[in-house]
Amino acid sequence: MSHRRRLGALGVNMLVSAWLLAGCGSYDGDAKGATGGTATGGTATGGTATGGTATGGASGSAGQGGVGTSGQPGGGASTSGGSGGASGAGSGGAPAGTGGGVNVSCSDVAPCGGTLVGSWKAAPCTLTVSGMVDMAATGLACPSAPVTGSLEVSGTWTAEAGGTYTDATTTSGQLVIELPPACKMISGTTTTCDRVVLGALGLDSLTCVDNTTTTGCTCTAAVDQAGRPALIAVEHPMSGTFTTAGNSVVMTGDGRTTEYSYCVSENTLTMKLATAGQVGTVTGNIVLQKQ
Repeated sequence: MSHRRRLGALGVNMLVSAWLLAGCGSYDGDAKGATGGTATGGTATGGTATGGTATGGASGSAGQGGVGTSGQPGGGASTSGGSGGASGAGSGGAPAGTGGGVNVSCSDVAPCGGTLVGSWKAAPCTLTVSGMVDMAATGLACPSAPVTGSLEVSGTWTAEAGGTYTDATTTSGQLVIELPPACKMISGTTTTCDRVVLGALGLDSLTCVDNTTTTGCTCTAAVDQAGRPALIAVEHPMSGTFTTAGNSVVMTGDGRTTEYSYCVSENTLTMKLATAGQVGTVTGNIVLQKQ
């Protein structure tokens, strides 16, 4: 009889224990309960990374804050990680991302002078060519011809403290020159458009075709000139000396001088060609960033 009573008591105790365990499911000490659980914030790359919010169980471990990875160039800062569970706080996010590249403006800047010493790299700014080409050096029987086009300066220009410079720039672009009929005359002899050459102006890559409207020639020139930024010429000194006076700098190399107005503002050098060339008028800014 006592044996049966022990078995009955044991059965009741097991039922009570099961009921207690079922009732405590939402308060499990491990953070994996029905209402708790350890939550980990998502991983945010670039932009603003915010740690996730973790709600732990009543006696559970701390929730883990979200991990904010550093942004790519231009990424925003990451904020702190989310709050943790009842027994602890979540960890913070990762540091802010690194900054992106510097935006360069090609807009007009008033000449202001400044210190030129350093190495400067040209930014992609468009220069406009317009006006007239001086045809005197070509041997063609016309004094001038209209030109349109655009140029861009690339590469670097370096100025030393002793007043010397190294010019590793390249001026490239395309020009269209409309030659009047008189330009087809050379020493009293009429030539054809496909035989016109303008190498004396520094335009070695040239294609000329008949213009049936004007009976002259339409010439397209590809520009790819090293040295003397923005000035189309035959001579291209790649090094020499420079002097500054007020807001102007004069570069002298191989007996050739080129003048620019300029302004140095923080790490930006803005120059404008002041020397008149034979191939039209160049307008716009040569913008360079200090390296």
